Amino acid sequence: MSDAKSARNADLATWRVYIFRAGLGIAILTLVATILCWADPFPLVHLPNGSLWVGLWLDRVFVVAECGSLATLGCGFSGRGGGRVGMCIAGMLLMVVSFWGWLGNSV
Repeated sequence: MSDAKSARNADLATWRVYIFRAGLGIAILTLVATILCWADPFPLVHLPNGSLWVGLWLDRVFVVAECGSLATLGCGFSGRGGGRVGMCIAGMLLMVVSFWGWLGNSV
């Protein structure tokens, strides 16, 4: 079984393997940004009209999370088999969950 697996991995071009591994790293960093969108550790800013605003940090972290989820989705296409499907699903889920976190804390 391991011979078949090593033969299949040998068929992958090295650039595809590097892109897929980079996508795994991007997915982990995106997960951290998504958690920050949900946890909302950013201070509230008092505006001149008396209202409160989360500030630019939540918006910046949201942009990082969305770009990271798109990059994860794009890098997922360089994989093969279950890894490709798993990373593409993870990229889509990270996109939706970070949007929900941003929406819940920015309204």
